[in-house]
Amino acid sequence: MKSRTNTLRLTLAALIIGTGLCAQESAWSSGMRFGGGFHTGGMKEALNASQHFGFGYELGYKLAPKGMIVADLGVRWYPGKQIVISTIPRSVPATGVNPTVYEARMRKPEAMGAEGHIKYRYLMSEEMYLQGGLRIAHNRGKETDIGTRLITDGTAISNTGANTAAILAVETIAEKDTEFTTSLGVTAGFGYRLTEMLALETNIFTNQVKLPFSGEKKNAVAFEVSLNVRF
Repeated sequence: MKSRTNTLRLTLAALIIGTGLCAQESAWSSGMRFGGGFHTGGMKEALNASQHFGFGYELGYKLAPKGMIVADLGVRWYPGKQIVISTIPRSVPATGVNPTVYEARMRKPEAMGAEGHIKYRYLMSEEMYLQGGLRIAHNRGKETDIGTRLITDGTAISNTGANTAAILAVETIAEKDTEFTTSLGVTAGFGYRLTEMLALETNIFTNQVKLPFSGEKKNAVAFEVSLNVRF
C-alpha cells in the first residue's frame, strides 16, 4: 500500500511538473522577419538613395494574456547610388600654377550593419498587435571613388582629351574607405497576423550612419514593411 501511495505521489508530481514546463514552453515564441522600406533625412542624402533591406531572428516571451516582450537580432543593407563629385572640362584656362590638378571623380556610397531591438508587444486581438521599444545599430559606412586625375603645368588647354605637352600626367583614381558608428534609437510598429505562422508588420525607427570621406554622422527616420514567419 505504501509503495502504491508513493508511486501515486510521484506520478502526480511528474504531471504537475510536466504541466508547468508545457505552460512555460508555450509562453515562448520565435521566428524570422524579412523586409524592406525607405529612409529619409541626412542618411538619404549621403547615400543618394532611400532603400533598405533586412532580415532578422526574433524571440518572444508572453508576460500576460495581452502582452509580451520581444527581442531580435538582424542585419540591414543600405545600397547607395553613384554620385558625380567632379568632372574635367574639355578646355581649361591658364592658372599659372604648376602643377594644376583636375579630376573626374565618381563616388559610390553604401552601408550595412547589425541591429537589435527590445520591444513590448501589445496584443489587441488574435490578429492585430502594437509594439514599441528601443533599437541599437552598429553600421559600417563605405565609400568607393573611381575616376581620372589630370595633372597639367598650369597653361591653357583647348582640348583636355588630346595629348599635349601641357598635360604632365593622367592617373587613375581608385580609392575606398570605411567608417563605423553605433547608435541608440527607438522603434514602433503595427502587426497583423495572416495565419498562425505568418504576419505582416509595418515599423518606423530611427537610424544613423557615418561615411568616411565626409566624416559626418547622418541621421534618418526609416519605414519598413516586413513578413514575419513564426516557427
